[in-house]
Amino acid sequence: MPDHSMGVLRDALTCIVPFHMAELHARRLTPQNLEAIASRAGKTFSHLGDALMFASKDSGRTLSSEAQAINALAEGIAAAELLQPGEGSRILDRIASVSEVSDA
Repeated sequence: MPDHSMGVLRDALTCIVPFHMAELHARRLTPQNLEAIASRAGKTFSHLGDALMFASKDSGRTLSSEAQAINALAEGIAAAELLQPGEGSRILDRIASVSEVSDA
């Protein structure tokens, strides 16, 4: 992923995660359901995450794969925040710190 892309990813997640949190909260899910969602999101992101790192016009990957990867990451962060308040913020802070190092 190009250096500036980490900042873009962080900014996108900062906007998207609260929407996922609201949706998950409205569904009144149990902690077990949230854990299952976070697990599924992690698997989806691990499968599609390369679309973010190595996307190019020649890769054959579509924006759909990239969007699915970002969406899975956002949903997983939202589930983590609902399970353990403050965890989602810590994850976003880590992405921010990677972005700051990359931008330096």
